[in-house]
Amino acid sequence: MRVTNNIRMRQYTRNYNRMERAELKSLTRIDTQRRYNRVSEESISGVKAMGVRMQLRNQQIYKDNLSSSKELFATAESNLDTIADKIYVQYEADIVAATNGTHDQMELDIYAINFEKVADEMVHVLNADFSERKIFGGTNNSTPPFRIEDQVIMTGPDGNVAYPPNWEEYYDQVTDAEGNISYQIKKDENGENIDIPKTITYNGIPLNFDVIENKDLQSGKYTVSVIDTVSGEWTDKTFSLDFTAARAKNDNSLIYPGSKPILVDIGIGIKYDSEGNVDPQTALDTAINGAKITGSGFDSDGFSKNLVQLVLDSAYYLKLGDQGSANAIIDKASQANSHILNEITTLGTKQNDIDFYLERTEVYEISLKERQNMVEGTDMNTEITHYENLKAAFDASLKLSSETLPHSIFDFI
Repeated sequence: MRVTNNIRMRQYTRNYNRMERAELKSLTRIDTQRRYNRVSEESISGVKAMGVRMQLRNQQIYKDNLSSSKELFATAESNLDTIADKIYVQYEADIVAATNGTHDQMELDIYAINFEKVADEMVHVLNADFSERKIFGGTNNSTPPFRIEDQVIMTGPDGNVAYPPNWEEYYDQVTDAEGNISYQIKKDENGENIDIPKTITYNGIPLNFDVIENKDLQSGKYTVSVIDTVSGEWTDKTFSLDFTAARAKNDNSLIYPGSKPILVDIGIGIKYDSEGNVDPQTALDTAINGAKITGSGFDSDGFSKNLVQLVLDSAYYLKLGDQGSANAIIDKASQANSHILNEITTLGTKQNDIDFYLERTEVYEISLKERQNMVEGTDMNTEITHYENLKAAFDASLKLSSETLPHSIFDFI
């Protein structure tokens, strides 16, 4: 059989291309340290590798969630520490000095003004942002959660005043010709508006609003009316409040808007109970309920449990010259501050838990990377040896080309 030059050239070209592809493929394995670049090359290992990669991606998400949550809790702890160990310490010294019985009314008024500034400073710290998120706003991220209002009236679904509970001391109820009810602040003997205590609100609801002690209050739509200090006009906002969870858990802070949890998957697998609710032990709650942190409702003596409200109340009593009531607030403020210190400890515990979960996630990530190397990694020693063999064969093929391929006239030019 006659072998022509064309057949010989085609055969050489095929072998040349085959060895070049094999050499390039081996070099790619060495560069990428992977046995294959397409699942079709090793279907079984490829499917396993995709599963491992998905788990690695989930671990990265868990790590990001945990790291950002830890930073959030650390910032919250720092802000609360500013209030409890700095602002409050100075306030405590000043309130003790203001109630020692040696000051005239002008001096008491100066102390009162300073205490209102202290309350403003506390609110400023509590309304701080972290990564475009209201730290103590719970699920509320649209408006500052804490506000100090000059006048607040809250009416319930039955139309009666639900807050303040002793509203008759401060307001007169007025009914116009059309039957509309409004409230006007009482006047003193000189015809001037009487002094009334300012109110701290959380997500629109007064922090002194207490549904645990007052069992007569029913869930439903509540209207909160606040006075505009500039125009003197009342503005209304309606809230749908459910007291079921708060009374079941004896936790007044659960009545406030934004008090729902923000649950983050931490990598141990979220589980649900028979009612479809997330088991809190299988997820991390990153929502910080400001009402729970700072306190809400009244104590058995009728004093607020909220530190900011107590500071405002002390200013109110000093304006009235009631040093006895202002003095009684000292112990109450100390208790409220201790509550904040306890919450700081809770935030520290959460950070320790996050450190544990981060360490666990990193260990699992190492195991997954080892598994990934097993299912798609290449043996570098074997692959380098294979590449050198291919390279030697390819070089030999190039040397043989001068004898295999016919010369053309161009080889002699």
